[in-house]
Amino acid sequence: MSKVATRYFQSTARHLFGLLAALVIILVGMPCCAEVAHDPLAAIERAYDARVMTVEQKAVLQLTAIVSPADLPTVYRAEARVPSRCASMTILDIYKRMDSFSPETKAVIFKLLQRPTCQKSVVSPDGFFRLHYDTVGGHFVPLVDIDENGIPDMVDKCASFCDTSLAVQLALGYVPPPSDTGLGGDTLYDVYFRETPYYGYCVPEGDGPELWDDSFGYLVLNRDFEGFPPNSDPEGDVLGAARATCAHEFHHAIQYAYDIDQDTWFMELDATHVEDLVFDQVDDNYNYLPEFFGAPSKSLMTDGIHAYASFVWGLYLAEKFDPTVIRRTWEGVRTGDDIYDALSDSLQSTYGWTQDSAFADFCTWTFITGLRDDGLHFAEAAEYPQISPSINHHLYPVDTTVAVGKPQAYSACYVEFTRDWSKTGRLRIEFNGADTQEWAAFIIKSVGDDSHEIEKYSLNSTDWTGYLDVEDYEDYQRIVLVAVNLSEFDTTSSEFTYCAHMSTDRAVSIEVGATEVAVYSTVNRQYEFNMENPSILFDSYDVVLSDDSGWVQSDTLQVDVPPGGQTPVSITIAPPHLTPIGMPLGHSSQLSVRAVSSIDPWTFTEVEVPIVSVLQYGDLDYTGKITMGDLTLLIDHLFISLAPLEPIAEAGDFDCLDGLATMSDLTALINFLFINLDQNSPCNPY
Repeated sequence: MSKVATRYFQSTARHLFGLLAALVIILVGMPCCAEVAHDPLAAIERAYDARVMTVEQKAVLQLTAIVSPADLPTVYRAEARVPSRCASMTILDIYKRMDSFSPETKAVIFKLLQRPTCQKSVVSPDGFFRLHYDTVGGHFVPLVDIDENGIPDMVDKCASFCDTSLAVQLALGYVPPPSDTGLGGDTLYDVYFRETPYYGYCVPEGDGPELWDDSFGYLVLNRDFEGFPPNSDPEGDVLGAARATCAHEFHHAIQYAYDIDQDTWFMELDATHVEDLVFDQVDDNYNYLPEFFGAPSKSLMTDGIHAYASFVWGLYLAEKFDPTVIRRTWEGVRTGDDIYDALSDSLQSTYGWTQDSAFADFCTWTFITGLRDDGLHFAEAAEYPQISPSINHHLYPVDTTVAVGKPQAYSACYVEFTRDWSKTGRLRIEFNGADTQEWAAFIIKSVGDDSHEIEKYSLNSTDWTGYLDVEDYEDYQRIVLVAVNLSEFDTTSSEFTYCAHMSTDRAVSIEVGATEVAVYSTVNRQYEFNMENPSILFDSYDVVLSDDSGWVQSDTLQVDVPPGGQTPVSITIAPPHLTPIGMPLGHSSQLSVRAVSSIDPWTFTEVEVPIVSVLQYGDLDYTGKITMGDLTLLIDHLFISLAPLEPIAEAGDFDCLDGLATMSDLTALINFLFINLDQNSPCNPY
């Protein structure tokens, strides 16, 4: 919301407060979902998706659910206080849409987000925060005051928690949130205790002083933190929830100092990971982890609970690199980068990694948790849930299989291979990712529950194929294929295929003999390949020939190749002879040569060679050869009939100087035909 708009609504909202009551009455009368909402925000979102309400009505209902849930229409109201997560991103989304709303809706929203008036306040010990609270009424804080200093212990504790949150984040290099210039009675950062079903929230109020999209605002904390999920805080669940909330919501305030217009999924995972950096003993964020570890194929860029659960991405960045990586990322967005580019720049400039390479590595970390923890990855990996592979294979070979899990953008799928007691030796696992995405792939070889070796595939970047061999696979308890979809923008699920088989010492490779890819129109050409046998075993290869345009007669040849030797194969490329000018110039085809061991069909390789039709200079009559007939046509064109050269006049430019048939071309052609047979046209590739 612009600064002009902010001043306008601050001056007019108090006159329009009556609109709130009127609009709520209208909303009460709207049809909506029949079920009673345990999560009011989710129920409101479903009703909006069902086109029961407008986006402006949705915004008003959402804010009502957050700041005044008792005023919600009954159908959206929870039957009891149902503790829920941070509401900051819902508020931020509405704030960013404000300019599109009607003046009446803007006034109602402003009234809902207006700072509350509280009975008392206290300044935090370090002097940065002013905490506002009530001791009577619907928003009262617990009145327990063990130290008898006249301030409820809940307020004292949260004041200290806020100071700690500030100190830790400033030590990481973050800037503090912008000043509110006295809106809370002074220039201290204001925190309000309120009755709300949420842990808390951070409210953006207006533009900050910088040129980028910063914003000042205030925090709201739950008044008593009763009934929230358990955590591991030594002082109990209530103070643990309070600690986590102070760290989380104040980090949102710091994010607003950099850029309020970033993706909400990242802002939530970032704020949730900061809970660990500030109050590592609490682990309230463990409550979200089943959402991440139970859905590894869901995109990292998913909003909602999954974003909170994805805080492990932030912890990976902090533990693998250092805790300032994300702070440098926020510094990058101030110059106009989005969060993706800014994080990539931060990793590349300091560590030589890209965000893609880091995320791919992260997907191996997330498998090594719980009982699989080896002490080399997440510091608290033993406490995290375990990802379940999408399928387990224990009989080989596994023919080419479409994976059960189809990973979305920035997610992964896991396929497990365990012991077939009838097999020993080398297990080859092949991978093929959909060409429409970018991929990384690994295998995790586990000799026991908590001992792992990780190996990365070297994938072909054009078709995302590759393979890895596991020697003495029977020595491993399990082998897991990790397939990582690294596409940023296409969040649809994408397929990959794999196969696994026992591999031998046999090998095959193909060497392409010719270096150029041209074929003359109307001319058959011999293309040479060498079938090579790098192994120490004699082999016989089935060589399969094909191409896209029918220029090669599809065939299968059997070629014997001695150990360490090679056998040449000649392939005839025969483009069609179309009259009067043969095959169109510039037409292309793709020649495929595949060699498969006839002894071990899993030993194979394939090469593809692009071929394009080109003009043969000097072949004026388009017969496919340069002969006396071409010389006769050129002489007739230059000295006798002066008739144009057909079918392609440019074929007469034998010396390739000017695109025209001239005396110099006649001289060069005579030289080629009668004197120096090696002096072909410099334009002819062969």
